[in-house]
Amino acid sequence: MGIGKTISIKGYVLDSGSPRLWRHVGRAPSPAAGPLAGLPAGGRGCPPRSRGTAPLSRCQSAYLSQAHSPLTENPAIDKFPAWSPDGRSIAFLRAVDGGHAAIMLIPSLPGAEGKLARTEIGWRDLDYRAQGPALAWSADGRFLFTVETTGATGARGWVCDADGSNPLKLTSFDSGYSGTPRWSPDGRSIAFDDSSAGNWEIYVVSALGGKAVRLTDNPALDAAPSWSHDANWVYFGSNRSGRFEIWKVRADGKNPVQMTENGGFEAFEPDDGSYLCYTKTDGGSALWKRRVEGGAERPVVESVFSRNFALTKRCIYFMQDAGSGIEFKAIDMAGGKVTMLARLGRFLNLGLTVSPDERWALYSQADAVGSDLMLVEGFR
Repeated sequence: MGIGKTISIKGYVLDSGSPRLWRHVGRAPSPAAGPLAGLPAGGRGCPPRSRGTAPLSRCQSAYLSQAHSPLTENPAIDKFPAWSPDGRSIAFLRAVDGGHAAIMLIPSLPGAEGKLARTEIGWRDLDYRAQGPALAWSADGRFLFTVETTGATGARGWVCDADGSNPLKLTSFDSGYSGTPRWSPDGRSIAFDDSSAGNWEIYVVSALGGKAVRLTDNPALDAAPSWSHDANWVYFGSNRSGRFEIWKVRADGKNPVQMTENGGFEAFEPDDGSYLCYTKTDGGSALWKRRVEGGAERPVVESVFSRNFALTKRCIYFMQDAGSGIEFKAIDMAGGKVTMLARLGRFLNLGLTVSPDERWALYSQADAVGSDLMLVEGFR
């Protein structure tokens, strides 16, 4: 019996003005996508078989309406959406023929031609081994970074221009898996986690090339890196104390500091670096907040679905499991008001992202799960 999922990415407009629905008539822009030149083809494994289509979608909420429309329609798995810093493009990963994953690039507004870059990523390895999203933009929007994870043959990290040209292999490991690439705010370095040492550790590599620097060296699991606003520190989750807590380490690997005492897995600083916002587990947990310089922690929201939250200048957007479905909400950090934005489906994935102007949000969702019954004649 063959089993497959149809994965899509949905989106919601978040602006507080009058709601406008951006719905594409007929097919969404992705079928016009063409290949980005440069990244080599190859790889191992094969993607799960899909039944039906797997559209990337955008939905409009505007705090008032809750309509949504497909962003793509394709019989493949689309995951890990990422907005370009200028808000004009959306990059995501798609399972394509031969077991590879491809970088897809589409305009955030309809009408322009999308593009695609074929990589050496084995989709099953990328999907189930990476500790988080496997695609990231640089702060200036000029470069994309993606990790290639093939398990037995190792893991590699690639950087290329935003149009797919000038690919450069930045990292190469003989075994293991890599994931969760995060560009530093100054655009000079990329932090990521990797398991080639026998357990997950945190690394940093220069965007210009060179040897990756291992920031952590501990028999515990260290994963899910993120940067401080000034690019001087890298936050990560580690269970070296017996349970997962948030730690930070200098970008050169020196001075590791434990930041939480009551649990922590993935953390982010806002642009002003005034506080730390974090979950306490890899799955669903409350969202917590504390000052970077120390002090008591306090809950922000009672639960977040699968680490799906995003910090912006004015809000924290998050998903919450309501039992009958997933709810998409926002909390105003100035006044603490929680706004219900939309009720979503049941089968969502990791990968919530909000556009730079805070008018759109994207997330991935399994639209359907199908199976095939096979009859074998003459079986003994």
